Amino acid sequence: MRANNQNKYSKTRVKILLQGILPSLIGIFSPKVRKRIIFNSTRNEFYNFNTKYLFEYFIEKHPELEVKFVINDEGKRNKLNRQFGVKNSYFIETESLKGVWYALRAATWVTSAFETPVGGIFLRFNRFVYLLGHGTHFKAIVFNENRLSLAKWLYYQLMRINFSTYLVTSSSLIDIYMKAYKCTRHKLVVLGEPRHDKIYTPNKSLMKEQFGEDIEESKNILYAPTWRPDGGLKLFPFDDMDWKIFSEFLEDNNINIFLRMHPSFQENLGMYAKNTNRIKILDNRVVEDISDIMGFFDLLITDYSSIYISFLLLEKPVMFLPYDFVVYERQMGFVDNYDALTPGPKPKNMKAFQLELNFLLTNDKYYKTSRNEASRFFNDFHYDNCKMNAQYIVEKIKGGKE
Repeated sequence: MRANNQNKYSKTRVKILLQGILPSLIGIFSPKVRKRIIFNSTRNEFYNFNTKYLFEYFIEKHPELEVKFVINDEGKRNKLNRQFGVKNSYFIETESLKGVWYALRAATWVTSAFETPVGGIFLRFNRFVYLLGHGTHFKAIVFNENRLSLAKWLYYQLMRINFSTYLVTSSSLIDIYMKAYKCTRHKLVVLGEPRHDKIYTPNKSLMKEQFGEDIEESKNILYAPTWRPDGGLKLFPFDDMDWKIFSEFLEDNNINIFLRMHPSFQENLGMYAKNTNRIKILDNRVVEDISDIMGFFDLLITDYSSIYISFLLLEKPVMFLPYDFVVYERQMGFVDNYDALTPGPKPKNMKAFQLELNFLLTNDKYYKTSRNEASRFFNDFHYDNCKMNAQYIVEKIKGGKE
């Protein structure tokens, strides 16, 4: 039986929302600590996405401010605090009354997801709440989603009033974001994603430690498909797939393929790695945020994931495998025409897959023009993204405005 990924975390999100309603209402009237900034990521479980990189920038560049990151897993929180220095206590929890109150006293919250450090409603009142997101939207999101259930519609209605401002990475996306969040233009700020600062300087030592000192001598491909609402993900979805031939192809061309699933929807990939030692698993245990090593790879394979929008900034090739496009478009939808915004080949059999891989890896000009056009559509900025976002937040703090 397939998992219902679309509703996998619904109970957790509703629990966070309901538990925070009373504290959030009380918190409206509490005095705020102007120089306190609370960061968090998905469901207060992860240390990743845009908030991770902006948080670390604040630690380095703005020591005058009191910055904390919410991690409600005690073991993970303790590990991070040891890593960053226990005396600093940069990582906190929001499950105890003390932790909730500490977060509610902060004048600024910065989040990577549609969940806040403390759940509840009206959280942007008497506080600046900035939603960075965890990737530029390529799939339809929030109120733009296809088949939006009444329960999700109600949840989104409650959550959207919690945010003061939403990050959008391109002026081309403004109208799309306004519809997605049911907001006015003044609630959108056009800046770069903080995590993009890291993609240009990948952690090569991590890759060598995990996969061997000679890993850089190969052509390395990142295969990062997105999750499916019904859990029915297929990798290498070709009717003529022959693992013996494909394994020989990878070996002959000195190619490694690293499999990376969506961090919230991990799947068992062992069967693929058994077919050839040229396929390697790159899950959360290796690296929690792919931005740390994205620049290491020579090529990206994906389907509907917005990861390719970040990868385009590296000016490297992309391939797409939208084998279930009709179903996915009906279930989720996209911000615009899929084919127009996906600058890369879409092979439908193994032979074409191998030919396209070779061509992309050996011909810099193949799809280059369309990649540049797509990148300009999605990204107004390339560098200094943490700096510009920090400046924006600091101005809000100085002005004392929502």
